[in-house]
Amino acid sequence: MNTNNMSKRVFSLSLLMLVMLILTASSASATDSGVSDVVRTLPDSVTPDTEFTVVLEIEGDSPLVVGIVENIPSGLSFPADDGDISSSCDFTVDRDNMTIAFSAIDVNTISYTLVSSSTGFYDFSGEWVDLLYQDVEIDVLANRLEPISGDSVFEVAENSGTGTGSGSNSGSGSSGSSTGSSLQTIPANETESSEVVTIDLNEASGDEDDVLKSTDDSGSSEGVDGTESSADTSAESNEGVESSANSTPGFSITLSCFAFVLSLAVVGTRRRR
Repeated sequence: MNTNNMSKRVFSLSLLMLVMLILTASSASATDSGVSDVVRTLPDSVTPDTEFTVVLEIEGDSPLVVGIVENIPSGLSFPADDGDISSSCDFTVDRDNMTIAFSAIDVNTISYTLVSSSTGFYDFSGEWVDLLYQDVEIDVLANRLEPISGDSVFEVAENSGTGTGSGSNSGSGSSGSSTGSSLQTIPANETESSEVVTIDLNEASGDEDDVLKSTDDSGSSEGVDGTESSADTSAESNEGVESSANSTPGFSITLSCFAFVLSLAVVGTRRRR
């Protein structure tokens, strides 16, 4: 009788020790392995009313058991059929509150599909929790939630504007090349004269008489050969403006306007020829 009681006690103690050993081993395994981070990847931009994919990368050591909740920005939507949203793992969709919850077991990558709407910028947010992590000091699930890292903002934009910009640049380039080498010096003179006006308003040097003399010289050069003499007159007038650094601002601006008008006349003459 005593032998039977002793055997039962030994068996009970052995079973209890085995259960405690299993619990201790599973607890240690859950603490040592787990999720270190969940990283979200978004496309740079999409066009309106287009399906696009969001990717979640789960980082950590196996076994991985993680719960993820994504808050979808207002303005986006899920595909009409739940089967078209994701096939990565089990999930639950709340279309009214625009959230999607994943329960991933030994899954490293989760992808799901959304549908864009109007143009603008959209902010994502989400949280994850390691369901295998055990700690006697943490007994509230909310304290174990971690924010999803990675991309959080992306843009819905019309696929236009790039072609227009390149077309505008190529058009201006061809216009400049078709003008001809003889006219390329005229815009340079125009720019040069406008720069002289700026200098005249701030720094003064030279003599007004020199300006008049240079202007007379430029006038006497007319009649050499039609349009070419006009181009020379414009160039010499600009040189006169450069030498008028000490003249009054109003007089200097007048000469600059005169040179600019002559330059426009030369351009018009060249184009008519």
